[in-house]
Amino acid sequence: MKKLLFIFLLAAGTASDLSAQYNNPNYYFDTYTTAAEALFNNPKPGKAKVNFNFFGSGFRIKLELISIKQMEYLPNLDSILSTAKSAIIHLADSLKDDATDRKVDVFLNKKGAIQLRITNHTDRASIFAIQQEELVEMKTEQDTLRVKFMVFTGRQNSYKNQVVYRDTAPAFISVFINDLSKLEQLSSDIMQRCLSLLQKDVTNEFVAKSSSLAYYTASYNLSTQKRFSPSKPKWIQYGRLRKELVPNIYGSLQFVRGSLSPSMAAGLRFSMPRTTTRTNRFYLMWEPYFFFSKNAQTKTITDRNDFVTFRFLIVDEKERKSGGFEFINNFSLGYLVNKRGEWFEKNTFKVGLPGVRSGWLQLEPELYFNNFVKNFSPTLKLTLHYE
Repeated sequence: MKKLLFIFLLAAGTASDLSAQYNNPNYYFDTYTTAAEALFNNPKPGKAKVNFNFFGSGFRIKLELISIKQMEYLPNLDSILSTAKSAIIHLADSLKDDATDRKVDVFLNKKGAIQLRITNHTDRASIFAIQQEELVEMKTEQDTLRVKFMVFTGRQNSYKNQVVYRDTAPAFISVFINDLSKLEQLSSDIMQRCLSLLQKDVTNEFVAKSSSLAYYTASYNLSTQKRFSPSKPKWIQYGRLRKELVPNIYGSLQFVRGSLSPSMAAGLRFSMPRTTTRTNRFYLMWEPYFFFSKNAQTKTITDRNDFVTFRFLIVDEKERKSGGFEFINNFSLGYLVNKRGEWFEKNTFKVGLPGVRSGWLQLEPELYFNNFVKNFSPTLKLTLHYE
């Protein structure tokens, strides 16, 4: 009887709330097939312009905003999450610890009403394991709690010094956890911990200078209290910085044709992000190599041999490590345009292959040859990038 009453109240609240939302011309919504989707899943997960992720031990928290400007007007997020956790106590019988994957949607509307929806993913393939000669069903996906609430966007319309309306839009807190029944194990200030970490990068000054139409994303490790994606704060705003053309320099040291040769490179780097974490980089560099020898009078002679080099590099933030060397997808092709001394032959090419990198330091194999792979010689090139 209690469950029937709960469903009736939910349906009644849904109908009244939806009519109010659809009459608001500034409401951000997509086209949905059902009213329930419009109420709870509007916009759909991952479709918001702002997505910040916080990874803990056995759980992940995601903050989704329609506009980065909403960062200035966020309510007490720990209070929002606490209200949602208290609300789903009514669904305690449906959140028992078993192998079923679940999603609970909670909507806290502006009038203070709480509406809930629970979805059991029972149509997924069952996976079993044999433990102590017994067949045990395994849980392979995490449960999800997605809390929707309304936040001021900073936009308002005034007429004769009177505010006609203040534009509000949805915001979401999502918690991905092994079992929703374990939500109470999260600390009561977990959202404040997330915001404190985020606000080191997304400061008030950052928000003030940011575009409400651009896309933003970042991921943080709550245990280490560090951001691990993207590698630089300026790339958090990836909607406007999708492409970047900047000057680039680096210095290298390699053993070539029996001599230790330092080199410097100067040119342009063009960055083209392919996803929120993966970026393709293209370099066009002028690269002089310096060789030192002594003549019969023991005077030092410097021979400069210039290459024009094209370099291609794939940077994937998901695979980057905080310390130590990591494999890097790198390829380069250079051609000798200025020859001095007897170090290289005419029509000399050099090819750089994938290597390893740690921070600004990169180690890669490089091959030298002229014409059709004549006078072939390999080396290892150590490069210090300035980025």
